[in-house]
Amino acid sequence: MPYVLSLSDQEGSDRHFQSVTDAMAFYEALQFHEGGSRLNGSEELRCPERNTFVTLFPGLSVQTVTSELESVWEWAPEDRLKIRPILKERYRVKT
Repeated sequence: MPYVLSLSDQEGSDRHFQSVTDAMAFYEALQFHEGGSRLNGSEELRCPERNTFVTLFPGLSVQTVTSELESVWEWAPEDRLKIRPILKERYRVKT
């Protein structure tokens, strides 16, 4: 499944990756090898197929990013049986 990493550098470039692992490795390389000079804190990893996205920041694991990209739904902490999914806040329409 293709993923798109949107960088917030001067060119506003998008990079395409075949896996979350590859995208996160590239993101981490930008952080540590270039001193983060191309990053300003508004980088996103998107999954166009599912129409989901995650705003990236240092310390996020591949597992966390992958689970966030898998669905637009989440469950309230008190819904332990996961029977009433709710839309994640970032996908809700603001009125």
